[in-house]
Amino acid sequence: MAAGVRSKSTYAIPNKEVAAKYMELSAGDRRAHVPLPSGAVQDPASFFKAIGRNTPTATDKFKDWNHLFVATSREMKKLGIKSQMRKYILGWREWYKRGNELKAIELPKRQKKHLKLQEEVRRARLERLGMI
Repeated sequence: MAAGVRSKSTYAIPNKEVAAKYMELSAGDRRAHVPLPSGAVQDPASFFKAIGRNTPTATDKFKDWNHLFVATSREMKKLGIKSQMRKYILGWREWYKRGNELKAIELPKRQKKHLKLQEEVRRARLERLGMI
């Protein structure tokens, strides 16, 4: 790639008009912007259910739709929401403001390190005995 030339993104923005209007707002207005509920997402409970990852446990900490979209990370911390969940909620909140559809992104289950090591030791023993 030539110096100073950016590559073009291949990601398609589903609601270009909504995203364009949102991005035209000033930073302060973007922070204060509360999108209208749409489709199956009508309240904080349905928002959290749509994004998944155990976030429905935070439903009772938000008073209403507006509170969900204007609460800062510090306010969420005072409400007792852990850091990783706050980051996830704030990220999806921003995506929703830009007009993207909500979907759950589950974390992959990782194998425990000691179990992986036990498997390697077992495999090495079987190879040494000529059973593999």
